[in-house]
Amino acid sequence: MMKNADYGLVVCQFIGRFVFVANMRIEDGFCVLKNVKNVRYWKERENGLGDLAAKGPISGDKIDSWPNQLVPVDKLGPFMPASPEYWP
Repeated sequence: MMKNADYGLVVCQFIGRFVFVANMRIEDGFCVLKNVKNVRYWKERENGLGDLAAKGPISGDKIDSWPNQLVPVDKLGPFMPASPEYWP
């Protein structure tokens, strides 16, 4: 199990193919996501989700605001830091 920690702003993927941009904290076996954006579709990029995280959305991406989420940590897939200047 992952230790309790604050990971800040991340792009994270969950089992079931949900991709979120959010402030993520691991707490007692759950991913606590705040200020959530659901990435429904992102246009192809040279470095995939890494570019989405580092450079933010581009024309053609479909991103929606979502309510805060509480997801079991065992559903968490890959995640990476997101650049706050591109994700207001």
